[in-house]
Amino acid sequence: MPAHAPHLGPCWVWLRSVNSGAGYAQFQFNGQQHRAHRVSYTWMRDPIPDGMVLDHLCRNRICVNPDHLEPVTTLVNTMRGDLPDVTRARFSSRATCSKGHMLTEENIYRVDGRRRCRACIRERAMARYWQRKAAVRAGLVPPPPVKGECRAGHLLDEASTFITADGYRMCRECHRLKTGQWRAGSASSQQKPGGN
Repeated sequence: MPAHAPHLGPCWVWLRSVNSGAGYAQFQFNGQQHRAHRVSYTWMRDPIPDGMVLDHLCRNRICVNPDHLEPVTTLVNTMRGDLPDVTRARFSSRATCSKGHMLTEENIYRVDGRRRCRACIRERAMARYWQRKAAVRAGLVPPPPVKGECRAGHLLDEASTFITADGYRMCRECHRLKTGQWRAGSASSQQKPGGN
């Protein structure tokens, strides 16, 4: 019984020769090799239309049950497959990623020919950031080591930095400058216009 499609009913499993390359059921008649599923479908159903191939709906290549076979084009048969190349081809034709983000040229970048969704990467990075921040706040992991300079170019070492209540490492000089600017702005806003 096909696990993914039990409504199809049981497979008719071929117990004789199997094609060594593709794994399809086969037999020899009058000195010629024949695919057993093609003969079963033709004999019990209809002739296979020109340009069509039989797709195993049960995904069992040694099944010869004609109810499990459907004539389709080669492209449809390939896209329904589960090989790595087929899976890659199927996903390359999709317009959205698994999270629903549009796979436009602005939202993707390519790695080894595969498309990667930038929005998903940003979401995963932000999730990791907030997890790390919560872990630092809870004291489960140490804050990241200080290296180099801050964004303003101040040298960062243990003496010139401090840890904020949120678990961030902050440059003391930048903090002093920001605090001084805030205090200066606050004092000037409290002066009354026209005062001495």
